[in-house]
Amino acid sequence: MSKEIVSVIIPVYNRGKIIETAIASVQMQTYSSLQIIVIDDGSEDDTYEIIKKIAREDQRILLLRNKTNLGVVASRNLGCSKAVGRYIAFLDSDDRWYPEKIELQLNYLKQTKAHICYTSYEMIGKDDRAKAVQYIVPSEVDYKAILKENCICCSSVLIHKDLLGSSPFSSGYFHEDFVLWLSLLKQGYRAVGIMKCLMVYRLGGRSSDKINAMYYRWLIYRKHEHLSLLMTTYYFICYGINGIRKYYLNNLREIRVMIKIIKRIIYKIYKRFQHITLIATITQYLYHRVLPLLGFKERAYHYISSKEEPLENSQEVRTDIKQLTIAIICDEITFRGFEAECRCLFVTPSNWMQVFRRENPDLFFCEAAWHGIEQYYDSWRGKIYKAGKTKFENRRELLDILDFCKKSHIPTVFWNKEDSAYFGNKEYDFVDTALKFDYIYTTAKECVEEYKKLGHENVDVLMFGFAPRLFNPMGRTPKDNEVVFAGSWYGDQEDRCQDMRKIFDEVLQKRLTLKIYDRQWQSSNPIHQFPKQYRKYVQAGVAFRELNEVLKEAQYAINVNTVKNSSTMFARRVFEMMASNIILISNDSIGMRRLFQGKVWFVGEDFDQSKVRKIARHNLEYVFLYHTCRQRLVQVGEQLGLIKKQVLPYLYVIYNKKSTENEKHFKRINYEMKIGLIYRENQFYDMANDIKLKREGIDDLGFVIWINNLEKIPNIAFMLTQFSYIEEDCGIYEGQELYNFAYDSNNYEVLFKVGMLDLLLENFERITKKYII
Repeated sequence: MSKEIVSVIIPVYNRGKIIETAIASVQMQTYSSLQIIVIDDGSEDDTYEIIKKIAREDQRILLLRNKTNLGVVASRNLGCSKAVGRYIAFLDSDDRWYPEKIELQLNYLKQTKAHICYTSYEMIGKDDRAKAVQYIVPSEVDYKAILKENCICCSSVLIHKDLLGSSPFSSGYFHEDFVLWLSLLKQGYRAVGIMKCLMVYRLGGRSSDKINAMYYRWLIYRKHEHLSLLMTTYYFICYGINGIRKYYLNNLREIRVMIKIIKRIIYKIYKRFQHITLIATITQYLYHRVLPLLGFKERAYHYISSKEEPLENSQEVRTDIKQLTIAIICDEITFRGFEAECRCLFVTPSNWMQVFRRENPDLFFCEAAWHGIEQYYDSWRGKIYKAGKTKFENRRELLDILDFCKKSHIPTVFWNKEDSAYFGNKEYDFVDTALKFDYIYTTAKECVEEYKKLGHENVDVLMFGFAPRLFNPMGRTPKDNEVVFAGSWYGDQEDRCQDMRKIFDEVLQKRLTLKIYDRQWQSSNPIHQFPKQYRKYVQAGVAFRELNEVLKEAQYAINVNTVKNSSTMFARRVFEMMASNIILISNDSIGMRRLFQGKVWFVGEDFDQSKVRKIARHNLEYVFLYHTCRQRLVQVGEQLGLIKKQVLPYLYVIYNKKSTENEKHFKRINYEMKIGLIYRENQFYDMANDIKLKREGIDDLGFVIWINNLEKIPNIAFMLTQFSYIEEDCGIYEGQELYNFAYDSNNYEVLFKVGMLDLLLENFERITKKYII
C-alpha cells in the first residue's frame, strides 16, 4: 500500500453480539490503508467464530487469540507487538468509529506536528437506548491538565507507534491507558484534540465501576506520579468535579436549561449595571471564563504562542474570488451573503486552530460582530469589542488568532460596520480592536480620516452589500398599494420612534395597505410593543431567509435608518429591498440621498406613484451592478493583492449574416469584452476580419447571444448579473412576463453560457429554459 499504514488494535472478550459493529466501523474508514489487529482474549461465546468469518473476507484483518482470558492490558500489548503501521489506533470492542475518523486525525497530526491525537465522542447507554450525549474535548491537553481530567478516550486515540514500544500498557492500575497518557505527556510529547465527534463510546463495563475507578485514581496520583498528599487531594477533587460534570450534569436536560438561564441572568445583570466597573468585571468574567467550564461546547482553544508552529502560507494570487478561502468571524446576515461568493469558514473560540491548520486560509476577516452565526450563536458575544469597564482582557481568543496570523503571514481585515454609532464609545470599543488588524474597512466614510489620525494607514470604505441568492425578484407577484415593514419597535429610541410614526401615518393617509412583521412578536417587554394605533397591522415576524418572499408580495417596503448623517452608511436592508424590485419608503439619510435621490420615497416629500415600476426597475439594475456581496469581496481581494484584477467574461454576439446593419447593432451593445461573430454555412467567422473561428477558439467561460431583432439592444451588463442566482443551464431574456421562467424554442436574443452553444448548434430550435427579466 502506498499510503502510511495505520495499525488498529481491537481487544475483545465475549462480545459476539456487537463485535461486528466495531470491526465494520473500522472497515468503512475513508482512510483504507489499515492493519486491523483483533485479539480474542479467550472468549467463551461465539466471538472468535464471528471474527474468523469476517477475517476471511478482509485481508487487512489479523486475528490473534489468547488461550485463556489474560485481560485487556495483555491483549493490547500483544496487538502493539504485532503492529506494522507507522501509527497505532485503539478501539474497544463495544465502541465504534465514524467513517472519517482516521483520515481527519492523520491530517491533523501532520498539520500540528503533534504526537497524539484524540477526538470528541458521543456517550451512549449499554443497550443503545439512552440518548447520545456529546463529550467535547479540549483542543490540547498537557500533563497538568490531564491530571485534573482524563479527556483522552482510548478508543479515540491515534498515536505514533515509536512512542509505544512493544508493551506500553501497565497492568498494575485500573486505568492503564490513563497511566500511559500521563507518562507520555510528562516526557513532553504533545497531545491535540479534534472537537468534532468521531466515535461512539458505550457506557457500562469498567467505566461504570466508579468506586474502583476512584480508588485507583488516588493510587495513580500517589504511587505512580508520586504527588504530595496536598497535590493528590487537589487533583482528586478536580477529577471528582469533572467526572460529575461529564457523566451526570451534561446528561440532564434540566441542568443544561439551568445553565442557559444562568447565562441570561448574568447578561441582564451586566446590561443593567455595566457602568459599574466591579459588576461589569465580575459578570464578564463569569460569562466568558467560568461558564465555559460547565458547557463543553464553549471551551476555547488553549493557545500557547511559543508552542505553535506557524502555517506555510503560499500567498498565491488567485484568479477569481471563488478560489479564495476566508476564515471569518461575523454575524448571520454577513455570513450568508459572503458564503455564496467564496469559501467562507466560520471560526469559533474553540475550533479556530483546527480550521486554520486544516484549510490554511488566504485571509482572516473579522466583522464588528455581536453574537456570531446561528449555528454558533453567542460564540463571540462580548469577545470582539474591548469592554471598557472590565479589568481583564475579554478578547483573549481573538488576540490569539491575530498572533497566529501574524506568525503565519496571513493578512487580517477588520470590517467595522458599527463605526457610525460606536466610534469613540469606550464601553463597546470596536475601534481599539480594529487598530490591531492589518487592514481596516469601515461602512462610514467619515471615519476613515479618524482612523488615520490614530496611526493606521490601511483604511478604506466597505459599504454593505446584498446576496443575490437571498434577495432577488424571481417569482415576484406584488399586490398594488401594499406596504410591508419587517422590524421592531424600540420605545427607548425616541428619534427612531418619531420617524416610524411619521412613516406609518403617511402610509395610512395615502390609503395604502400596511403590514408590520414584528421581530419582537413574542416579547413581553413594553419597550418593544407597537403603539395601540398600529397594533391591528402587526403580525408575527419572519426569519431572515424568508424575508425575500414577503418582500416579493408588496409594492413598497419601509426602511428605518438609525444612522442618518453618514454619506456611506445606511441600513443594509436598502440594497436587499431594491434587489427584490420594491420601492422604499424611508426616513432621511445623507447616504441614501447621495445614491438614490428621486428614487426613494422619503417621508414627508412628494413621490410620483405613477412611476413606481420604472423606479423599482432602475434601482434593481443599479444594486445588481454595483452593490452585491461579491463586489465587496472583490474590492477587498484586489486591494490586498489576494486576487488578480477581475476581468469581464467574453461575450460572443452572433449574427446570421454580415451586413452594415448588423455591424451598427453590434457597436451599440454597451459591453467592453464583446466579440462579433457571423454564422454561415455551419462555420463561425470573426465579424471584424471575416476570418474563420473554430469552436475551440470560443472561451468556455464566456457567454453567447444570437441576434435576430436589430431594433432591440440587449442590456448585457445587467443580464449577466442575473446568473448569480439562477440555474446553470438557463438563459436570460428581456421580455414581458417579468421575473418568471419560460420554456420555448425561441432562442434569439437569449443570453446563454457558452456551455449551451453546442446544443444550440445541434438544433437551434430546441426548447430551452429562459428567465425573463
